[in-house]
Parts: sequence; structure tokens; C-alpha cells
Amino acid sequence: MDRINELPDDVLCYIVSFLGLKDAVETSLISHRWRHLWKPLILTRPNLEFDCANMFGAKHAQLNFSLIESRFKRQVFIRRVHEFLRLYSGKKVDTLRVSFYLDGKHAADLDEWILFAIEKGAQVLDLELFYPFLGRGYPHRDYDFPHQLLQLSNSSSLKHLSLRRCVLKSLPYQFNQLTTLELRKVILDENFIACLFSNCLLLERLTLSNFVSNCEVGQRSLIITDHPRLTDLKVLYNPCSWGWRANLEISAANLVSLEHAGYDISCIKAPRHLRSVQIRNCHGTLYEIEFAILILKMATKLEKMVIDPLGKFYKGDGSWVVEEPYCCYDKSYELRNVDVDGVPHLWKRKVRAYIREKLKVVMTDAQVIIL
Repeated sequence: MDRINELPDDVLCYIVSFLGLKDAVETSLISHRWRHLWKPLILTRPNLEFDCANMFGAKHAQLNFSLIESRFKRQVFIRRVHEFLRLYSGKKVDTLRVSFYLDGKHAADLDEWILFAIEKGAQVLDLELFYPFLGRGYPHRDYDFPHQLLQLSNSSSLKHLSLRRCVLKSLPYQFNQLTTLELRKVILDENFIACLFSNCLLLERLTLSNFVSNCEVGQRSLIITDHPRLTDLKVLYNPCSWGWRANLEISAANLVSLEHAGYDISCIKAPRHLRSVQIRNCHGTLYEIEFAILILKMATKLEKMVIDPLGKFYKGDGSWVVEEPYCCYDKSYELRNVDVDGVPHLWKRKVRAYIREKLKVVMTDAQVIIL
């Protein structure tokens, strides 16, 4: 500690700037000299991240979320966020990220944090909301994302929007600068997809993961219309959640990267720019094989195709969850006969070879990887 104290204040401030909020504040307890060292950079940092590590210390960053809820009250989390924003002295916010056990009952707090970021010109807004583990009888209420706040003039600076466990209604106005939209376990208004592309003219990357749409539940289909700038599309859907597979129609002719799981693609416009394709949660069905053959024939610029029997879905907080393979089939056999990597023996012994044999009918320079 003596050697550290020999360093000038600006160097110490630089070191403290790499700490999370809670850990940075606790450096004030080291000595009188350290009491205010954390404030200049921490209270002006443009990227605001409110998660377990920042609010409760880095030593809790890897805790299981079920343990977090039992050890840390949500009101403590909420109070600390409000205290930080009250002290914040930065002129501009670039990123607001909230990742914790919050839902619709905390709408007033979430609205206030979003408004704070938008008024300071935030370009990235990331809400990862999780259901608290309070027993099966606990009434969950999804958070209604506040469209009225995004009608502010400063919301035109928003370029990246990522939501988890929210309700998102149709967009009655344009997001002039939005280039990335990620929706995971989001409840969508039935008109949302229809008006999405006309209101997000600069949209380049779209992720739809395990979302629920009123029209989809009725029609069991999803249509991605043509959009001149859309180049990256991820549509990840777990059919085991609903007991059926849905249809997917893609008319976005300028796609460069496509990743999908759980959908039967019934139509895709000539993918002349497609370079990367990932088929996840693959069961080796006729639909999946025909789609792979179609892409290999039509996508003349294709560089790599990955076919994966496991469904990988974003869980939140930087982690992914791997769904059970072959969950729509006979679990009694499949789940007793898997390797350490989770891949069932049947896939390795029969299905993988079957798909590889079927794809031999296509001559292609693309790298085809069957996991």
C-alpha cells in the first residue's frame, strides 16, 4: 500500500476507473487521501452499467441469480441506482445497461432511469430483466417499455436497443438512428413486425429470440420483409416452449449473416449476399435439409454454414443457455444417451452422417460444419 500511495492522484484515479461502482466507492475507506479519488471519473463515466457486480461488488459477479435474489433485496439495488444518478455529474451518457431482477412493479424506477439516459443523449439502451425466484405463486408482471419517453427529441440518438422480459408495442414513430435491435423473451404487439422496418430505416442487425407475438400465436408464422440495410438476422425460437414449430418467411435480400433455430423456413428471397448461415437446434428434418441445400445452391458468396443439434439461446448477463437436444422427440431415449458435450448419440451415429450425405448433391466452395 505504501508504494501505491507514492503514485500521483491522476494515476490513482485512472486505476480506480477500472473498478465497478461499488468497489470504486469502497476505496474511499482506505485513507483520507482516497476519500474523493473515485468521484471525478466514476461520477462522469459515460457508460452506466447497473448489475449485480456494479451494485454489490465484483466478488458477486459470478453468483447464480437464484442466490442473488435471496441475499440482496431489490430495493437495495434500486436505492443505489437512484443515489448514483443523483450524484452523477457527467454531461453525456453513451450507454445505459440494467441487468437485475426487476419487472413491471418497478416501472416508475425503470422509467426514471431510461429518461435520465435519453435526456443525456444515450446511444445504447440495454434492459435485461429477470423474474425473481420468490416461489411459483409470485405474480410476475412484465415491464411495459415506455414509448412516450422515446418520443423526446434526444431519443433520435438511440442506435442500439436491447430488451429482455418486456412488453413492446407497435412503433408509432421513427427511430431515425437505430441500427441494432435485440428482443429476447419480449411480448410484441401484433402490428410490431409489420411497422418495424418502415420506422427503423437504418436498421442493420435484428435479433428475435423466444419472443411472443399475438399474431404469431394465432398464425404460427413470422414474416421478415425486405429492408435495404438489414444485413444480420438472428431468429431463435424454442419450439418446446409452445409444442410446435413455426414458419419463417424471409424477404430481406441483402442479408450477409443468418442464424435461426426452431423455425421451418418456408420462403427466402434470393440470398445473393449471404456469407454466413447457422442452423441451430437442428433435428435433421426434411425442412432443415431442404433449406440447407437451397442456401448452398443460391448463396454464391456463402463462406460458412454451421449445422448444430443444440439450441443456444441468450440467457442474459453475457451468458447463453443450451436447450435440451431433440426435446420434441422421445426424451426417454435421448436424454439417457448423450455425451459429455450434450450431443445425443443418435445424432453422432446416424443424423450427422445422414445430413452430410444429403448435402453431397450440392457442389459448393463454402465450408460446411456439422457439429
